[in-house]
Amino acid sequence: MQQTSASSSATPNPIADNAVRLTFVDNSGKTIASLDYTKAGANKGTSLGSLVRQSNGTYQWKLDQNGTTVRDDLNAKIKAALNGTGYTYDLTTGGNEAVIAQALTGNETKISLTKGATVYQQLSPYSTDGTNVTNAVPMKATAGTNKSVFDTTVAKGDSGFTSDIEFKDTTQFNADGTLTNDFQQALYNYLKDDKNSASLNKLNSAILKAAAQTYIAPAALNTTDLFSGAQGASYTGQDVLNYVNGKASLKALKSGAFPQFNANGTLKGWYQLNYTPSYAANGTFGTGASQVVYSYSSATPTQLAAFPTSTGSNTSDPFAPAASTTTPTTGSGSTSTPSQSSSTSSSSSSTSSQSSSASSSSTK
Repeated sequence: MQQTSASSSATPNPIADNAVRLTFVDNSGKTIASLDYTKAGANKGTSLGSLVRQSNGTYQWKLDQNGTTVRDDLNAKIKAALNGTGYTYDLTTGGNEAVIAQALTGNETKISLTKGATVYQQLSPYSTDGTNVTNAVPMKATAGTNKSVFDTTVAKGDSGFTSDIEFKDTTQFNADGTLTNDFQQALYNYLKDDKNSASLNKLNSAILKAAAQTYIAPAALNTTDLFSGAQGASYTGQDVLNYVNGKASLKALKSGAFPQFNANGTLKGWYQLNYTPSYAANGTFGTGASQVVYSYSSATPTQLAAFPTSTGSNTSDPFAPAASTTTPTTGSGSTSTPSQSSSTSSSSSSTSSQSSSASSSSTK
């Protein structure tokens, strides 16, 4: 026996006489996924499995007379068909195998599914300049008093400045975004002998790079808007990207605002990076945060018309706090080809709903 096709089309193809069509539907009867599975040499109307005598003398519907070869093969194909839908159907659980074993070739068997323990999956955000996933670094939400401004320390070893720059306080900037007198004087002293703007470029580049590790927490998201699925169900990277692109505040994610300076130490302006979701990894609901990479262009930051101010959003943030600096793992939905991979994880929050169930009916 083998699978011949998988489909969720509204207009299905005719069913072969030696094949069973398994159609998974939700509570409203809407098709979730469908696949055809053949039984070699079978005539139309033959059961996919058979009644098999057990050691205690009873009979049970099984897909295999001996062993679990057919069951395991079909179970893998069902898992693949339901991948990314948030539903699961496991032939090793309860009476699920018996339902499928009684399905008749040349006919469709509809299996009603309800989502089990629903997991609201957190996302683990990364950013990369361009689309190279191997260069991606973890991001964190801005957490300062002004949530619109990045609050990452810029180390003097990266910027070349005389000391670390702590943008999370008001040592460098006033509440309206203008430079403090002391900081502007320090910038002037640092840059006054700059040759070919090397020090200026290094300073501005280090600030931009630090800001690229931050994002402004998205607004207008409720708990029910978060990425979710049944506990233990698998999803693809494309499922994650579809979710992110379907939420305006996630699709248009932005960095915290950051300053750039002129050669004389004055403020050139406040800038921001626009992130574009470009890659996400495969995963399983309930086993850790889903990795998603946002691309940006360091060559084209957006200059803001005015200094931004915000106390932040009180809506649900789907992102898990950055926990490591490892490269995202390889998965579907990528627009680049990683040359190496490692993993990162974070705990996910979950809520429970009704447990999974299955029923069947044959259409002859």
